[in-house]
This record gives sequence, C-alpha cells and structure tokens, in this order.
Amino acid sequence: MDYVHDQVWVARDPGNPEKGIRPSKTIHHYSADRARRTIKGIDESLRKARDIAAGKTPVKRNRYVTMGKTTKQVNLELASQHRELAGIKAYVTSRVDDDPMEIIGHYRRLFQIERSFRMAKSDLRARPIFHTLKDSIDAHLTVVMSALAVGAGWRR
Repeated sequence: MDYVHDQVWVARDPGNPEKGIRPSKTIHHYSADRARRTIKGIDESLRKARDIAAGKTPVKRNRYVTMGKTTKQVNLELASQHRELAGIKAYVTSRVDDDPMEIIGHYRRLFQIERSFRMAKSDLRARPIFHTLKDSIDAHLTVVMSALAVGAGWRR
C-alpha cells in the first residue's frame, strides 16, 4: 500500500465504563523519513540474517532468523510484513476530542522532556518511577521540579 507523508488515520475505542475502561483513540501516523530509516534497519537485519543462515556468522538474536533443530532459515515473510508497516507509528490517547496532529506534537515534545529528566535523574542518582493516576503524577512532578530548583540554587 502506498502512503502519503504525514498521512493520519484514527481508530476509536468506546471503552467499557462498567469495567472502568475509558474511551480512547489510536492515531496512526506515516512518515516517509521514518519509513526510510526503518527499511534501512530491515535491510541490515536481513543481511545479518542471511550471514547467520549461511553459517558465516555465529548465531545471534535476529528476528528474521527461524531456527530449527538443525537448520537456520531467513524469514522473508516476516520481513515483508515489516516493510509494509515501515513508517507507521501509533499513538494511543484518552483525549478523544483533540486534533490528531496536536496529540502527535505532544508525544514529540514528550521525548524532549523525558531526555531532560533523564539527565536530571542521573545527576540526582534517582531511579525511574512509574505513575498512572493524575494525582500521583502531579505530586511526583512537584517533588522533581522542587528538587531541580533546589539543586540549581545549590550549585550557584
């Protein structure tokens, strides 16, 4: 299937209020640059898989090598499936009324925010913490930002 750069399509999930599952939507986004990088990675993995199957390289973990008791084969069908999906990334959100490109922009900024927190956590020698409830997230961010403010003032 041919995709167009920045093509977006949305799948909605009504959720199940009786079980406490909120409605959500999955936004699929195609990027030509992402596809180019993914296909380059698939090609490199296939090259390595062929070397493993031919016995030129010792067996290492490779998703495109199918191991039998005495055989090693390259799984071209799986590589073909991955090529068809190259360039597509899915974003899942509970913000069902927001514009899909706005949601994608939030996720892209999230990467930059997480990178800065990784640096801060390594400086503070903190371990990762995972929260799912809004109150817990807000409390954690308050503590982290306070620690960063105190730490920045301490260094001066």
